[in-house]
Amino acid sequence: MAIEYEFTRVNPLCTCEADGSDTKTHKIEVSMRATETGAGGKVFEAYANGEVSFSGEGCIDPEAIDLGTVLNDYATANDWKANLAASLASQQEVPHEWTGHLEAPSVT
Repeated sequence: MAIEYEFTRVNPLCTCEADGSDTKTHKIEVSMRATETGAGGKVFEAYANGEVSFSGEGCIDPEAIDLGTVLNDYATANDWKANLAASLASQQEVPHEWTGHLEAPSVT
């Protein structure tokens, strides 16, 4: 089955004036999850975590950030999809419990 990727955590770290105005994002904590269903229906998961930093004029209100571009560019620059795919592949090479059923034989 195909690997599915999603951003699971998007947490802006901001500063603002005492009255709550002039909010400025300095970092975004981000996590991406990859999932793949293997043989027998077992679901494998892998995660990547990071921080996108902003400075100067890039420190803007979190609602004004183009998250799609910023987070996808960060994931691409850090090769997250390839790393997560490799992690899923290595998990599938490890023996795991079979989900089928065997009838236990009698003890002789």
